[in-house]
Amino acid sequence: MRITVAQVDDLRRKLDELPPQNSAKREVSKQEAIALMADQVAKLQQRGYAMDEIADYLSANGLAMSVQTLKSYLSRARRVARIKQRRKPIPEKEAPVAAPPPELKSTSRNGRRQLSGEPQVDSAKNESSTGVRSSGFVPREDSPII
Repeated sequence: MRITVAQVDDLRRKLDELPPQNSAKREVSKQEAIALMADQVAKLQQRGYAMDEIADYLSANGLAMSVQTLKSYLSRARRVARIKQRRKPIPEKEAPVAAPPPELKSTSRNGRRQLSGEPQVDSAKNESSTGVRSSGFVPREDSPII
């Protein structure tokens, strides 16, 4: 099924106009529930509550869970929180505009393409300066015993 750009624009406008959902009625898994309560569980631990006491309290109040499961879910929630803290989204206004790809020259002697503004580097010279070869094969000069 094909769709026109005008239809897509119309759908985008309609999606933007939808009212927000009532998140209080949304059902969540046990893991999501623990992730939402991770801060409160951490505060209880700081106040001296043991994990088995917290798990028992949660089970008695409608969220049946073993101590091991609670520990596992908390560990996952903390890991996700750390990952989200590391990622800093770039605001749309400051997002860099992609530059056009550089032009490629014809294939060089070693079979690699060179960028148009990039100088060609002899792999033997490069090896002596860095100590690392760019490939495993280095041709030798012709010997007089051929």
